[in-house]
Amino acid sequence: MINFPLSRAAAAAPGEAFPSQTNMDTTARHRLIFALILLLTALIFLTDLTTELGFAIGACYLTVVLLVNYLPQERHLILFAVLCSALILLGYLFSPEGGDPWKVGANRLISLYAVWATAIFSCLRRKSEQKREKLLRELESANKNLEGFSSVVSHDLRNPLLVIDGLSRRLLKSYADRIDPGALELIHGIRKSCGKANQLIADFLAFSRAGAREIQKDRIDMEALVKEVYEELESSAGREIRFRCHALPAAVGDRAMLHQVFTNLIANAIKFTGEKKDAVIEVGGSRGKAENIYYVKDNGAGFTMQSADKLFHFFQRLHDVRRFEGTGIGLAIVKAVIEKHGGRVWAEGKPDEGAVFYFSLPRKK
Repeated sequence: MINFPLSRAAAAAPGEAFPSQTNMDTTARHRLIFALILLLTALIFLTDLTTELGFAIGACYLTVVLLVNYLPQERHLILFAVLCSALILLGYLFSPEGGDPWKVGANRLISLYAVWATAIFSCLRRKSEQKREKLLRELESANKNLEGFSSVVSHDLRNPLLVIDGLSRRLLKSYADRIDPGALELIHGIRKSCGKANQLIADFLAFSRAGAREIQKDRIDMEALVKEVYEELESSAGREIRFRCHALPAAVGDRAMLHQVFTNLIANAIKFTGEKKDAVIEVGGSRGKAENIYYVKDNGAGFTMQSADKLFHFFQRLHDVRRFEGTGIGLAIVKAVIEKHGGRVWAEGKPDEGAVFYFSLPRKK
């Protein structure tokens, strides 16, 4: 005995009260397409039985297989490929085609090959699209997890450090005259360590945002951007620096992200020229056919070219941290931002003579 559902609720999928209207419309559309393709197949076969189609028969059945791509399941492709193959063979036996039987047979074999090659290619393409969609879903999930982790880092790790730093500052302010020099030194060490940890967290968050944030592209006056960045950093240098900014080609990109790039590169140049009496920092660029190239040059500590491939990796330091402080994330952020814009980064340097950091941005018409 066949039991029919008494209501829409009874026909609903598990977990939902009613099947959605969109799913019902999609199913109805697929059934209509299936019926139309089946009707077309029957018409082609009847025409094949009454007319000499010759080589055109393969094109007709090939059209059927191509139309099956509009149906959702792979089994439909296999089903119609088998059906078309059977009808091609039946047509060979019963159609009124005349002429050389070898030629007629060759036409039918070519038709069979075309049908199955198209069906197999379509199946492989669907599998490839399914894998791509799965990877996109996994990437989206990973980005959401990263955003959640960034939130945890920002609040659950940063807040206790701020509390420790605040309490240490209160101790120094209220009880400095009652604390012996050794204890004062320890408190200053605690505050310094808190500052380093906070900077590390800030750099980590900047890196994660650089990867997750969508690019908001605008036309950017790069020369004005560089001057703005240097004005923000100049006071932190605490010394006189000869800074030169040459004419720079305009760029198309995310202004906030490229602001971060120049901030990291110029801040590095300021830091690594700290031991130079006559510090020089130079920013320039050139316009190419496919890309614009920009650079930040200094006459600071430099580095050996054998170590150049490590520069843009996480936590890679080429100098003693006691000599030049840092978190080892700044250049990794630069690399992430520039690659997200479709550009590339590289560097040149010599020990105690300075370094040049380059990056490129694609030109947009």
